[in-house]
Amino acid sequence: PGEFVLLDIGARLNGYPADITRTYAHGDVSDRHKAVHLAVETAHHKIIALLKPGLNVKDYFHKVDKIMLVALHDLGLLKVEEDYRKYFPHSISHGLGIDVHDSLGGPEAFQPGMVLTVEPGIYIPEEGIGVRIEDDILITENGHENLSAGLPTSL
Repeated sequence: PGEFVLLDIGARLNGYPADITRTYAHGDVSDRHKAVHLAVETAHHKIIALLKPGLNVKDYFHKVDKIMLVALHDLGLLKVEEDYRKYFPHSISHGLGIDVHDSLGGPEAFQPGMVLTVEPGIYIPEEGIGVRIEDDILITENGHENLSAGLPTSL
């Protein structure tokens, strides 16, 4: 049987970091593996679509919570609105600046020129399945630009 390989990649260009994660299949993975990957990939795209200048950072995190709850519920992992941190234990985003893990704690709302990661993940230890997809997103005047869009996210 196949399994997932999670690659968390860091690089620097002119002193600025990139932080990208992909999960790829090694061998033939099960339908369950594919369903978890699709759930993360779908959440990833929905979360990126939220990003625009003026979006309140707290509202962003609240909307992400709802997206991840739906993904986990649809996979049968949550029966009710339980604490989903069992299956998604890390933050959805961090800033990228001079440091690879900058805080998003400064501004109340996203502003043009800000760069942050979007990195949903679902980890199911009891099934031996874990998936994370991470991209670097620039907030632009009119929305956002995915700086790492050239690296495919699908299986």
